[in-house]
Amino acid sequence: MSKKILATGFALLLIAFGSASAKAGEDWEYTLSPLYLWAVGLEGESQIGPVTAPIDISFDDALDNLDAVFTFHFEAKKGQWGYLLDFSHIALDPESSLPNGIPMKTEVTNNIVEAGGIYQIENNNNLEVLFGIRYSEFELEAEIGGMPKATIADESWTDGFVGLRGNYPVGENGTFSVRGDIGAGDSDLVWNAVLLYDHRFRDNFSMLGGYRWLDYDYETGNGPDRFTYDITYEGPVLGLTFHW
Repeated sequence: MSKKILATGFALLLIAFGSASAKAGEDWEYTLSPLYLWAVGLEGESQIGPVTAPIDISFDDALDNLDAVFTFHFEAKKGQWGYLLDFSHIALDPESSLPNGIPMKTEVTNNIVEAGGIYQIENNNNLEVLFGIRYSEFELEAEIGGMPKATIADESWTDGFVGLRGNYPVGENGTFSVRGDIGAGDSDLVWNAVLLYDHRFRDNFSMLGGYRWLDYDYETGNGPDRFTYDITYEGPVLGLTFHW
């Protein structure tokens, strides 16, 4: 894992814990899901220069080819307002072969950072408006037939998003959450959908599980510098959450 990735992750953690310390005693409520697992698969296509190639990695294949993962989700709420921070670093190293049989090793790295606000709709305890920005990095490296590793694509982009999230009690200790948001910016279009069930075992501890989709339609450059990324990420989510 690169120093840049570690620095980003630790910086977001410091922001989260620093905010909690600074506002302690002011009736803020905090949740932190450290190192939750998003067993993400990728499906779609990408164009690099004149070449367009399909990308199809199911989430069970992603688990087999997972090289590194670092994820966390943090939220702070007070009254009707709050904010969220989310960071995911996912690195895959699938192996394949070219049509002529030459082996090819690839490394796909994705960094996704979300920072946004939360507004609970007045007179509706179950429905929230979400808004913010999502920063994405994508890097593709390949080693073909024993040749030295080369960087094929190295792109980053930023999008704004807005959406809704519904939180619905299930029994005495469960909460079912549905989130959907849509946005654009550097991307032509990006949408995100999450289904989660969170079960509270204690006042300060729960376990979550569910499914997430994230779809990008991004393009930039022309001719040999052309790069497009029309990809859907999807897969199950599993993690622990701390509440205070």
